[in-house]
Amino acid sequence: MRIDRWPRAALALALAFSGASAAAETPSAPGPAASADPAKIYQDRCDFCHGGGLAPVILGRALAADAVRTIARSGRGDMPAFAEKDLSEADLAALADWISKSKAPEAGAAK
Repeated sequence: MRIDRWPRAALALALAFSGASAAAETPSAPGPAASADPAKIYQDRCDFCHGGGLAPVILGRALAADAVRTIARSGRGDMPAFAEKDLSEADLAALADWISKSKAPEAGAAK
């Protein structure tokens, strides 16, 4: 009787994991055009660390957009890599360009 339960449990686990992986593979950006304002992407994805003292300030440093894209995709040190399913190529390009042209934040500026 124990043997009969094993196939059912295995099937249940397989079904559970197949649904989870399909949901995780769904891309967040629908097309090649940037889907959000780069300032909003920065606020949502970068500012917690890069504006909160956990990581170096990246605004106003004239960083090369190519360097920003490379580091965002591959990560560096404690910074995680952002996969294309989490940050589309178009959104990353717009964000990197925005960061490279940004002005330094004002000291004591409210967020």
